[in-house]
Amino acid sequence: MGETYDSYTYDSYGNITLDDRRTYDWLGNWIEHDTDARSFDPADTTQWLVSLLRQETHTSVSVSGSAQGITRTTSFTPNTSNGDLSSMTIEPNGDASVKLTRVFGRDSNGRLTTITDTSSSSSRTATYRYQDADGVYVSSVIDPLTTPSESGVILVGV
Repeated sequence: MGETYDSYTYDSYGNITLDDRRTYDWLGNWIEHDTDARSFDPADTTQWLVSLLRQETHTSVSVSGSAQGITRTTSFTPNTSNGDLSSMTIEPNGDASVKLTRVFGRDSNGRLTTITDTSSSSSRTATYRYQDADGVYVSSVIDPLTTPSESGVILVGV
């Protein structure tokens, strides 16, 4: 069984700006090194918006004879008036084969109503409906690739 060591760097508001994770096998040999570097919008303390993520770059290096690394970047567009995530783009500077933009639609109460994924070759939208008495929980999800489904899914982070 191996071991993993994490070290974190924080900004003055407690946001993790660097997560450095190293993994070793049971003999103590280094086998993987992952880093997540995050950048945030400047804090807006008048609205208590101190954690608006703008970009995250994940780098993973595995040792298999020689070190091989993969870097993946995601950019985020927050709503600067309330902190909700408006959109995100995976590989914003990548070529068409890897770039994906995801847009989050919301109603006047801030509830998630749609998620639209757009790539160079297609676009699809999933729709979320709230029909319970208090309108808090998603009651159905309509995805264009499947039939409408009843759902109790709680979406975290959107």
